[in-house]
Amino acid sequence: MIQVSFLESFHRGLMVSVPQTHWQELKEKDLTVVCKNAGATLKNHQRLLLPFLNETLCVDVQKQLLYRLSGKPKPVGASPLLELIALIYLLSVKEALPEDKMIGVRELKDAHFFQGPHSLDFSTLLDRYGRDPEAFALAAQRLGGVGVQLADVAYRLQVFPKIPIYYLLWVGDEEFQSDITVLFDQTIERHLPADAIWGLVQVVNEWLSAQCLLEQSRCFSFKTRKIVE
Repeated sequence: MIQVSFLESFHRGLMVSVPQTHWQELKEKDLTVVCKNAGATLKNHQRLLLPFLNETLCVDVQKQLLYRLSGKPKPVGASPLLELIALIYLLSVKEALPEDKMIGVRELKDAHFFQGPHSLDFSTLLDRYGRDPEAFALAAQRLGGVGVQLADVAYRLQVFPKIPIYYLLWVGDEEFQSDITVLFDQTIERHLPADAIWGLVQVVNEWLSAQCLLEQSRCFSFKTRKIVE
């Protein structure tokens, strides 16, 4: 389970810290078995390559470092929250494979956890994509999402090898507000505790939101080049 201090830190806007005990526990495990269960690849006995959305995370157990292999000349660091959730996934994941049966938050065994301060918050995504389904689709596709026939626009995001999350967007009109919700594979609680599921959705929300900012940056750069030319 994620420590209570993590949840308190997140809600207070403080820096999330990764307990060293997580790294130590991972170091003591049979990494071959960990990789088999997690869908990761073991390199040089101490480095795990873990697929995450459209990228690969390198988990260096010896150096206790996690970074993104993004195709850039130098590795890109991961956020502390992503590092924490990735470690929990590696430590918790079981042999069970996804069963392609979707369930909502209310159908989780620990559904009571996702209430009050732990309710899943999609307000930032709604601000950016609630009336722009094309931009939402583009953002999901950039993260490797595959379209599914649900809601007005919906995508299946392969977050970790055994953790797909489905994002559903209903576009609002004059009568109804836009809405976003998520569905999980029914096996998710075999691999992650409730607080880690909550944290993982926060991470994916941030990555989806960032795609809008990247597009705005590209448009600004393009316009700037045109003006210079």
